[in-house]
Amino acid sequence: MTVLVVVIFPYATTASAAAEHVRQMEGDLAPDPGSLAVVSCDDEGEYWITTNHPGDADAGRASLWFLLLNAMVLVPSADSLGDIGGRTLATTLARAGIDPPFQTALRQGLGPDTSALFLLLDGAPGDGALDALRRFAGTVHMAQLAAGAETLLAQALGAAREHVGPAVGAARAAAADVPRPRHL
Repeated sequence: MTVLVVVIFPYATTASAAAEHVRQMEGDLAPDPGSLAVVSCDDEGEYWITTNHPGDADAGRASLWFLLLNAMVLVPSADSLGDIGGRTLATTLARAGIDPPFQTALRQGLGPDTSALFLLLDGAPGDGALDALRRFAGTVHMAQLAAGAETLLAQALGAAREHVGPAVGAARAAAADVPRPRHL
Protein backbone atom coordinates (compact mmCIF):
# COMPACT_ATOMS: atom_id res chain seq x y z
CA MET A 1 0.00 0.00 0.00
CA THR A 2 1.58 3.28 -1.12
CA VAL A 3 0.60 6.32 0.92
CA LEU A 4 1.03 9.83 -0.40
CA VAL A 5 1.74 12.35 2.35
CA VAL A 6 1.70 16.04 1.43
CA VAL A 7 2.62 18.67 3.99
CA ILE A 8 1.80 22.23 2.94
CA PHE A 9 3.80 25.06 4.49
CA PRO A 10 3.03 28.80 4.60
CA TYR A 11 6.52 29.78 3.39
CA ALA A 12 8.34 29.03 0.13
CA THR A 13 11.47 27.65 1.80
CA THR A 14 10.00 25.59 4.65
CA ALA A 15 9.43 22.40 2.63
CA SER A 16 13.13 22.27 1.76
CA ALA A 17 14.06 22.52 5.45
CA ALA A 18 11.48 19.86 6.34
CA ALA A 19 12.84 17.60 3.58
CA GLU A 20 16.34 17.84 5.06
CA HIS A 21 14.89 16.95 8.46
CA VAL A 22 13.08 13.93 6.97
CA ARG A 23 16.25 12.74 5.23
CA GLN A 24 17.96 12.59 8.64
CA MET A 25 15.11 10.81 10.41
CA GLU A 26 14.81 7.13 11.19
CA GLY A 27 11.59 5.16 11.31
CA ASP A 28 8.30 5.84 9.53
CA LEU A 29 9.43 8.91 7.61
CA ALA A 30 12.89 7.72 6.58
CA PRO A 31 12.17 7.30 2.89
CA ASP A 32 14.60 6.27 0.22
CA PRO A 33 15.83 9.39 -1.62
CA GLY A 34 13.49 8.80 -4.56
CA SER A 35 10.40 8.91 -2.33
CA LEU A 36 10.58 12.60 -1.51
CA ALA A 37 9.76 15.72 -3.53
CA VAL A 38 9.63 19.42 -2.71
CA VAL A 39 7.38 21.89 -4.53
CA SER A 40 7.89 25.60 -3.91
CA CYS A 41 5.84 28.41 -5.34
CA ASP A 42 7.63 31.74 -5.55
CA ASP A 43 6.01 35.15 -5.13
CA GLU A 44 5.27 35.29 -8.88
CA GLY A 45 3.37 31.98 -8.79
CA GLU A 46 6.12 29.98 -10.57
CA TYR A 47 6.53 26.41 -9.34
CA TRP A 48 9.92 24.90 -8.57
CA ILE A 49 10.04 21.13 -8.14
CA THR A 50 12.91 19.15 -6.64
CA THR A 51 13.08 15.35 -6.69
CA ASN A 52 16.01 13.01 -6.17
CA HIS A 53 16.69 9.93 -8.24
CA PRO A 54 19.99 8.27 -7.37
CA GLY A 55 21.45 5.91 -9.94
CA ASP A 56 20.02 2.83 -8.24
CA ALA A 57 16.60 4.41 -7.65
CA ASP A 58 13.38 2.69 -8.62
CA ALA A 59 12.53 3.99 -12.11
CA GLY A 60 8.85 3.45 -11.32
CA ARG A 61 9.04 6.01 -8.51
CA ALA A 62 10.58 8.59 -10.86
CA SER A 63 7.77 8.19 -13.37
CA LEU A 64 5.15 8.20 -10.61
CA TRP A 65 6.54 11.54 -9.36
CA PHE A 66 6.39 12.95 -12.87
CA LEU A 67 2.76 11.90 -13.23
CA LEU A 68 1.69 12.93 -9.71
CA LEU A 69 3.25 16.37 -9.77
CA ASN A 70 1.96 17.10 -13.26
CA ALA A 71 -1.57 15.93 -12.48
CA MET A 72 -1.79 17.53 -9.03
CA VAL A 73 0.23 20.75 -9.37
CA LEU A 74 1.28 21.83 -12.84
CA VAL A 75 -1.74 21.00 -15.00
CA PRO A 76 -4.37 22.42 -12.60
CA SER A 77 -2.30 25.57 -12.08
CA ALA A 78 -2.33 26.26 -15.82
CA ASP A 79 -5.87 27.66 -15.38
CA SER A 80 -6.75 26.52 -18.87
CA LEU A 81 -8.69 23.40 -18.02
CA GLY A 82 -12.31 23.83 -18.96
CA ASP A 83 -15.08 22.44 -16.79
CA ILE A 84 -15.01 19.10 -18.57
CA GLY A 85 -11.22 18.81 -18.44
CA GLY A 86 -11.16 19.78 -14.77
CA ARG A 87 -13.85 17.26 -13.87
CA THR A 88 -12.12 14.54 -15.89
CA LEU A 89 -8.82 15.17 -14.14
CA ALA A 90 -10.45 15.33 -10.68
CA THR A 91 -12.41 12.12 -11.28
CA THR A 92 -9.36 10.22 -12.46
CA LEU A 93 -7.28 11.48 -9.54
CA ALA A 94 -10.04 10.27 -7.19
CA ARG A 95 -9.94 6.82 -8.82
CA ALA A 96 -6.18 6.83 -8.17
CA GLY A 97 -6.89 7.41 -4.44
CA ILE A 98 -6.56 11.20 -4.32
CA ASP A 99 -10.04 12.29 -3.26
CA PRO A 100 -11.61 15.70 -4.03
CA PRO A 101 -11.00 17.19 -0.54
CA PHE A 102 -7.30 16.29 -0.87
CA GLN A 103 -7.17 17.88 -4.34
CA THR A 104 -8.92 21.02 -3.08
CA ALA A 105 -6.61 21.32 -0.06
CA LEU A 106 -3.58 21.11 -2.34
CA ARG A 107 -4.94 23.63 -4.85
CA GLN A 108 -5.89 26.10 -2.12
CA GLY A 109 -2.81 25.56 0.03
CA LEU A 110 -0.11 25.74 -2.62
CA GLY A 111 -0.09 29.31 -3.85
CA PRO A 112 2.45 32.13 -4.09
CA ASP A 113 5.12 32.09 -1.36
CA THR A 114 4.20 28.60 -0.10
CA SER A 115 5.74 25.16 -0.39
CA ALA A 116 4.86 21.50 0.02
CA LEU A 117 6.74 18.36 0.94
CA PHE A 118 5.53 15.25 -0.90
CA LEU A 119 6.39 11.78 0.45
CA LEU A 120 5.59 8.38 -1.03
CA LEU A 121 5.62 5.85 1.81
CA ASP A 122 5.06 2.10 1.91
CA GLY A 123 2.53 2.48 4.74
CA ALA A 124 0.83 5.08 6.89
CA PRO A 125 3.27 6.97 9.14
CA GLY A 126 2.85 6.96 12.90
CA ASP A 127 1.65 9.96 14.89
CA GLY A 128 5.16 10.73 16.16
CA ALA A 129 6.48 11.00 12.62
CA LEU A 130 3.66 13.34 11.64
CA ASP A 131 4.26 15.48 14.73
CA ALA A 132 7.87 15.90 13.57
CA LEU A 133 6.54 17.46 10.35
CA ARG A 134 3.94 19.60 12.09
CA ARG A 135 6.67 21.35 14.05
CA PHE A 136 7.47 23.18 10.81
CA ALA A 137 3.93 24.68 10.93
CA GLY A 138 2.71 22.53 8.06
CA THR A 139 -0.70 21.08 7.34
CA VAL A 140 -0.56 17.31 6.75
CA HIS A 141 -2.71 15.57 4.12
CA MET A 142 -2.62 11.83 3.37
CA ALA A 143 -4.04 9.60 0.65
CA GLN A 144 -3.70 5.89 0.09
CA LEU A 145 -2.96 5.43 -3.61
CA ALA A 146 -5.01 2.85 -5.46
CA ALA A 147 -3.42 -0.11 -7.17
CA GLY A 148 -2.57 0.99 -10.70
CA ALA A 149 -2.37 4.66 -9.69
CA GLU A 150 0.42 5.27 -12.19
CA THR A 151 -1.75 4.08 -15.09
CA LEU A 152 -4.68 6.17 -13.88
CA LEU A 153 -2.49 9.27 -13.58
CA ALA A 154 -1.15 8.73 -17.10
CA GLN A 155 -4.75 8.51 -18.34
CA ALA A 156 -5.66 11.70 -16.47
CA LEU A 157 -2.79 13.57 -18.08
CA GLY A 158 -3.69 12.17 -21.49
CA ALA A 159 -7.27 13.37 -21.11
CA ALA A 160 -6.13 16.78 -19.88
CA ARG A 161 -3.57 17.17 -22.67
CA GLU A 162 -6.20 18.30 -25.14
CA HIS A 163 -7.17 21.07 -22.72
CA VAL A 164 -3.71 22.13 -21.56
CA GLY A 165 -1.19 21.01 -24.16
CA PRO A 166 1.20 23.92 -23.45
CA ALA A 167 1.21 23.24 -19.70
CA VAL A 168 2.01 19.56 -20.21
CA GLY A 169 4.78 20.55 -22.65
CA ALA A 170 6.22 22.97 -20.09
CA ALA A 171 6.06 20.26 -17.42
CA ARG A 172 7.90 17.82 -19.66
CA ALA A 173 10.57 20.44 -20.38
CA ALA A 174 10.98 21.09 -16.66
CA ALA A 175 11.26 17.36 -15.97
CA ALA A 176 13.95 17.09 -18.62
CA ASP A 177 15.85 19.97 -16.96
CA VAL A 178 15.36 22.12 -20.03
CA PRO A 179 15.43 25.77 -18.93
CA ARG A 180 12.22 27.68 -19.55
CA PRO A 181 12.27 31.35 -20.46
CA ARG A 182 11.47 33.63 -17.54
CA HIS A 183 8.89 36.36 -17.92
CA LEU A 184 10.37 39.72 -17.10
